[in-house]
Amino acid sequence: MLKQTKPLAFDAETVSKAIISLIYLVLLPALVIKSLWNSPAELIQCQISASMIVTIFITAGVI
Repeated sequence: MLKQTKPLAFDAETVSKAIISLIYLVLLPALVIKSLWNSPAELIQCQISASMIVTIFITAGVI
C-alpha cells in the first residue's frame, strides 16, 4: 500500500525502516520496562527481566 500511495513523498522502504526502528528502539523497550514496573519483584522474575532487557539492547545494537 505504501508503494502505491507514497504518503508525504517518502518511498515505502524509508517509511518501513523508520517504523521498524521505532518499534525496536522505542516501543519494545518501553513495553518491557512497563511490564517490569507492574510486576512483583521475585528473584526468577528479575533474572528473566534482565535477560529480556539485555537481549533487546543487543538486538537494537545489531540493527
